[in-house]
Amino acid sequence: MEKLYNNKILTIFFIIQPIIDILTNVINVSVSIGIIFRAIFLLYALTYIFIKGNKWTYIYVGISSLYCLINLIGHAKMIDGFSVTSQMNSLIHLVYFPVTLLFFYKYFKKEKDLLNNNTFVMTSLVIGASLVLSMLTKTNICSYTKCILHGTTGWFNSANEYGIILVFLLSMCMTYMMKKKSVRSIIAYLILSAYMVLLGTKTAYISLLFINLGYVGFFIVSCFIDKKRFKKLYKYNMLFLVVGISAIVFYPMTPLKYNVDLRAQDGVEKVVDENVKEDIDIDISKEDLHDNYQEVIDNNQDEVKSSQIRTVAFNGRDEFLSVNKKLYKESSLFDKFFGITNQGHTYENQPWNTLSEMDFFDVLFYYGIFAFILDIVLMMYIMVNILINLFKKLDFLMDSSIALPGMSLFVFLLVMWFAGHVLLQPAVGIYLAYLLIYLYRKVGVKHE
Repeated sequence: MEKLYNNKILTIFFIIQPIIDILTNVINVSVSIGIIFRAIFLLYALTYIFIKGNKWTYIYVGISSLYCLINLIGHAKMIDGFSVTSQMNSLIHLVYFPVTLLFFYKYFKKEKDLLNNNTFVMTSLVIGASLVLSMLTKTNICSYTKCILHGTTGWFNSANEYGIILVFLLSMCMTYMMKKKSVRSIIAYLILSAYMVLLGTKTAYISLLFINLGYVGFFIVSCFIDKKRFKKLYKYNMLFLVVGISAIVFYPMTPLKYNVDLRAQDGVEKVVDENVKEDIDIDISKEDLHDNYQEVIDNNQDEVKSSQIRTVAFNGRDEFLSVNKKLYKESSLFDKFFGITNQGHTYENQPWNTLSEMDFFDVLFYYGIFAFILDIVLMMYIMVNILINLFKKLDFLMDSSIALPGMSLFVFLLVMWFAGHVLLQPAVGIYLAYLLIYLYRKVGVKHE
């Protein structure tokens, strides 16, 4: 058992994960390397859960398995042309996070050491090296359209997913820096910071500012509580402060600035199109549509501002959510409990299978009430225990190894609510699973 389940194997798994993501993107095959790799890890985790599980573990796994079986059979009978293969893949995305979380929960018992944070420094260096090499060889992938203007993902496929992964890695690198003097951790930290700016996504950029400047502010406040901490104020906090302020100063030159301006303009276009179309009930060309462009803007300034804010903040996700709410409300009782799925639905006579990209809503609507409960029950249990222990001993908040990962967890939760790409993405969900157990153990929660 120890030969198969130990920290060395888990360390290797985390370090090679970005390599797997790169290979998945580069090698175009029908069944991606990422799917195969993560399916193997899912079986690896499930095997451990069955061997080390107790009564409650088996009940949870049994109920989850029953849910998946009913989901498949029920929708197969209700939807013409239903793809069982596609739905099974969708269900794997659903269960990956709770299974991984349960595995880490069982594996990292009190006598088990957490992974050395150097693991995530090494992972960060792998990601950083791939970014540098991709740009030097001009083989980098653009986050949206043009790399220089819109941002680059290096050799990775999804800017949104990797933006969230970088949040976790940044907090772990900063934690390692605060505990040990390490040149490679500083290099990893600087590369990650640059990457989060170059990525061109709101999540990555805002998280960079929040974690750097937020932690400096938190540290200064903590110094007034414990005067001895003033001696450590200039150790790494000045570096965090400089990086955070630099990101703000150079914002006008960042890909995010270009993307935000583009989205804001899209918001203006929506208002112009809607108002002109309301006034002219005939087919007209795009040129004619915008003949009174400025007049419409001047007459609808409040509507324009509101549209710009919504478009920049949600980039259409609020509109997808509105449609999915209607579909869910009109769905059958079975669909409400087992999900409306991403198959067999139409909106305005067109096929509709678009997720809102807001995780909590997507799990509820597309997988149903039962799935929502199963997916978050263990996460909520762990988070409640973390908070209880924090309130019992507020000194935990003075520890950078708790404060920094805690800030990244806060970011994860906000992203799950507003942006998605966490709970239903195995590549990201595994970092959230480890982060929860990391904090769970750090605040000294005892469990079987």
